[in-house]
This record gives sequence, structure tokens and C-alpha cells, in this order.
Amino acid sequence: MVFKITLLTFFLSFFASASPFSIAEKSYNLKIGAGIRVKSNIRKDDTTVFKQNDPIIAPFPFIRFKLSRFELEPDRAKIIFNRSLLWDLDIRVHYRGHEYNTFDMDHRHKTLFGGAALRFLLFKFKILKDLQNKSNSEIMIASMVIPAPIGKHTTILLQGDIEFWDSEYIDYYFGVKESESKPGRSAYVGKKDKSYRFQSTFLTRFSGSWMTRINVAYRKYGEQVANSPTVKRSRELDFMTGIVYEF
Repeated sequence: MVFKITLLTFFLSFFASASPFSIAEKSYNLKIGAGIRVKSNIRKDDTTVFKQNDPIIAPFPFIRFKLSRFELEPDRAKIIFNRSLLWDLDIRVHYRGHEYNTFDMDHRHKTLFGGAALRFLLFKFKILKDLQNKSNSEIMIASMVIPAPIGKHTTILLQGDIEFWDSEYIDYYFGVKESESKPGRSAYVGKKDKSYRFQSTFLTRFSGSWMTRINVAYRKYGEQVANSPTVKRSRELDFMTGIVYEF
């Protein structure tokens, strides 16, 4: 019993200070890096150059800046109100969405989503709302992350997410308007849906300033997404590897 409590305390302590590209970050931190991402293409007929391929292969630039309770990455920013062993609370902005572009449909754009995140022990809950009203939608995400240290310099983060999308999100990103329908692509009105995502992240610091990351993820989309005329598969594999220098 004592061993289980000690082990759980260690995991929680590590999780409270860890981030996707971080092992024991200081209050001031700057990381710059680059990598490559290979991801299954779930869409039909996307005209964006690199999204025409299957799988999608794209460069993955990275920068992360942290100053006390403020953290900034290319696609997100947050202010942390509390970070402790038991719980975290922050407000955040994400640039996200299932962007889609084809020549005879309106471009579905990523947009700014704002909201809050609460972590209790190993569980994290986020609620985000479209701040630009392009999709006029909300997202809720429930996650569990388990850190598993391997030796002194390597850690594996095991994560599972359930992501809930309202009907406005599905309709904007996966729907087809009557004016956009054609033979082989019927009009489609989306309803609320969810996806399940499982991820393993391998973090290794091999010198004082250099670290690497390997990320392997699998996502299963729900029926509302899978049945969209713009979608060709309901399962997505996502692999990313990169190297980062910490100043």
C-alpha cells in the first residue's frame, strides 16, 4: 500500500510539472526545434498541396516560450492560475479546427478557440468556444495522462482523450451545403459527435540543451464524421519526430 501511494505521488508530481516538450522546465524557458509529421489523410479531394497526399507528410516547426505563468506555442497560449500536485487551472486560446479546402466548396478555416482547462490528479478537462464565430461551436475534451519515466533522461507519456464536438462544429467542418452538393457528394448536415484518441510520447534529453520527441497517436472518429461525403476513412494514424534546443 505504501509503495502504491509513493508511486502515485511520484507520477502526480511529475505530471504537474511536465508538458508535451518539457522535462522539469524552469519558470523561464525558451525552446526552438523542428521535425517531420506523417499523418493519415481522412479527407477526400482536399486541394491544399501537401494535403493531397496520403499519408500527409509535412515539416513540423516548433517554438515554446514560458515566462512564469504564461506559456506560448505556435497554435496555443495559456495563463496558469494554479499548478500544484493536486490540481491545475488555466485559461487558454487555441488555433484549431478540421480545416478543409476544395475548389467547389467554401473553405473551412481553422479558428481561434478560447476557454479553460482543469486538471485533477491525472485527469484533465477542457472546454473551448469558437471566438471568431466561424463555426459558432464548442469543444469539450476529457483526458488522462500517465507519465512513465525510463531511466534518468527518458520519459514516456501515455495519454487517452475523448473529444466532444457539438452539431455546429460537425456541420461547419464536415457538412455539405445544398449549394455545394453534386453527383457523388450529397448535401450533409452534421450532428454532434465525438472521437477517441490514444497517444504515446517519448521524450529524451541527451545533453544539457538538446532533447528529442517521438509521438505516435491513433484517433477513431465517430459516425457523424465518418459518414460525411468529405471523409474517406474514420481512423487516423499520426506520427511525429523532432529535435529541440533549449536556451
